[in-house]
Amino acid sequence: MSQHTIPCETLTDWIEIDFRDESNQPLSGLTATVTDAAGNSRQLKLTGGPQLITCLAPGAVTLTFDTDSWLKAVMSRRPLNAAETSAVPEYVKAAKGFNNTAKQHLQATVGDFWQQPPTAAVAERHQAGKGKSGAIELLSRNSYVVEIQAFKWLTVRMGLFFDGTANNTYNVDWGRQQQERAAHYCMNRFSVESQEQALELAAQCQAPMPKAMENLSATNEYTNVQKLEWLYANQLYGAGLLQFGLYVKGIGTSLEEPANGIDDDDAFAGVAAGRGDNGVESRVEQALNDVCQNKLKSQWGRLAKQYDGVGKFEFDLFGFSRGAAAARHCANMVLREKDNLFQAALAKHCSDVPLRSDIDWQNNEHCQIHFVGIYDTVAAIATLWDGIDPHDEHNGDVKLWLDPKRVKKVVHLTANPRDEFRYNFSLNSLNNASRNPTAPFFEAVLPGAHSDLGGGYYSRQFFDGKVQSYNPLFTETKLVAAYHSRLPKNAVSSNSPVAFGQGDDPALTAKVMASNAGKKVLREIDRLVTMNWCQTSDLSIDYVVRPVLQGNKNREPEERVTVKLTMTRIVEGDLSRLYLRLMAGLAKFSGVNFDDGAFEQKWSSDSSYKVEDLNSHFNLLGRSFAAICEEVLQQATQGQLHPLLGDESFRRALRPHFIHHSADVVSVAGGFIVPYIPNDGNARAVHPAVKGK
Repeated sequence: MSQHTIPCETLTDWIEIDFRDESNQPLSGLTATVTDAAGNSRQLKLTGGPQLITCLAPGAVTLTFDTDSWLKAVMSRRPLNAAETSAVPEYVKAAKGFNNTAKQHLQATVGDFWQQPPTAAVAERHQAGKGKSGAIELLSRNSYVVEIQAFKWLTVRMGLFFDGTANNTYNVDWGRQQQERAAHYCMNRFSVESQEQALELAAQCQAPMPKAMENLSATNEYTNVQKLEWLYANQLYGAGLLQFGLYVKGIGTSLEEPANGIDDDDAFAGVAAGRGDNGVESRVEQALNDVCQNKLKSQWGRLAKQYDGVGKFEFDLFGFSRGAAAARHCANMVLREKDNLFQAALAKHCSDVPLRSDIDWQNNEHCQIHFVGIYDTVAAIATLWDGIDPHDEHNGDVKLWLDPKRVKKVVHLTANPRDEFRYNFSLNSLNNASRNPTAPFFEAVLPGAHSDLGGGYYSRQFFDGKVQSYNPLFTETKLVAAYHSRLPKNAVSSNSPVAFGQGDDPALTAKVMASNAGKKVLREIDRLVTMNWCQTSDLSIDYVVRPVLQGNKNREPEERVTVKLTMTRIVEGDLSRLYLRLMAGLAKFSGVNFDDGAFEQKWSSDSSYKVEDLNSHFNLLGRSFAAICEEVLQQATQGQLHPLLGDESFRRALRPHFIHHSADVVSVAGGFIVPYIPNDGNARAVHPAVKGK
């Protein structure tokens, strides 16, 4: 006897039934309750394909399934897209049913066969009798193929773009206007015929600047985070997919829209400590609420008639600096089982957006971090527990470890620890990291300082017309060393290779350079020149000699000296544009949906993206920097890392005019704080990611 047959002794009728989805795949594994016209009931487990049920009383037959199991099974089936047609009609015609009976094709809904309506609302089109065949009536002595209407679930893919500390696009726009106004003021006041004359303008011409220019965020260019968001596809990208992006202002900057062209003052707690209302944790919570309230909720209305609800959430997360820490923290907040910030934001703002009733937030088929693209993670969270020290690995409740089972792809571009070595800018490295760009978790160590990777330094392309030649905008002046010591009583001669900032008294200069402070400055000069940061002509020395008060009047008076070393160079801001191409290419290779038109056109036509060889600085190792950038993009879109990016000679060639010397010894707060002080040995501290932290 066939396993598909229920035996009988006295009842003689039968029914043959075959449940299939829109793709003509059988439904199986479910148990139905079969009831005949006489009220006799039995259980039938679907095994896939036609099943014969015998021993039935003549007349109507009903089949019902446990509502939750039935819904879950049907909801998981893929609907046909607009270009597809159902294969079920041809399947029905292909063979006769039991007893050579012609098969009948019924187009039914999930509501036609559930035991009772579910507690969660189901769209009207899935209720009983709403299928193309209308009210379903099954009669004995018939063979049926029942095609169940699929649910049309929308996949929502959202890109969150967390900008870096003190980076804010709205303030950038305003700040550029002020810089261009000041540059034109100075260039019109002085005749400029050479680069040397242009450099002198910074000292000769002090154009009035609004007080708001004291905000760090007003003196930056757009970062790569913003530029990636502009490339991102903000549209219904394809059948069943809604995608949109959200730019999130940088840690420490105001969330308010600019009232007079400039946001409120940058917040100290956010900029300095990564905490407070504009800190990492707050910014993540704000972003998740914002994307639900102002993106998903507003766009669902025009899609509600086409879809039954949202069946899957996918995330692309981008960030720079503390924004990279925010992106990593956001991934954890979206994926966590308890106290989930994203689910809370959905409940608060999107109660009218249906979700599939069987949604499993711990299942990648329903919720997944698709791509994380981050630049140089510096969490630098200062807490009371660590002595308010942003240098260490303690980051409070900010979570940086990423789950390889839930996060599909990560690209982490980090600054070389010999280029970026500030004490307060320790790197938070990536867990499970590989140096292979096609690996799930990829981390690269690249030439450049922190903002050379993530962006923010001025490129000449950022400005209009002749302002591109106004070198004070691209001049980096850094107090790179300041040492104190006693001044020796006698010295033979000065051996400084560097010019002095004040009038040169040979005898005094000899004593200064023979002091311990002078010797340390000479070693610093040797380091900078040997490592190709600059030439000796880019350096200058200043010193101050002060008498030391003596308690004993009979002792010969002593003097102390402070020796300072300043480096002044023209540094182009275009290196970040190379790394913009690297990230965009690897993201595209990994399946991030960019706007095709923008991706094709912006690289060469948009002043925020394009690279041109504007002067001799752009000739590197006999090659065009612009051409190298183009090659980096092309190779990255194929999942490859350009060999030059790991070449030490290329890094050395970049040093003088493309890599900023981010560290300095300038003090603030009355000399008590040196925010950009170098780390010990001029080497960066690196903190590994630890699970659970």
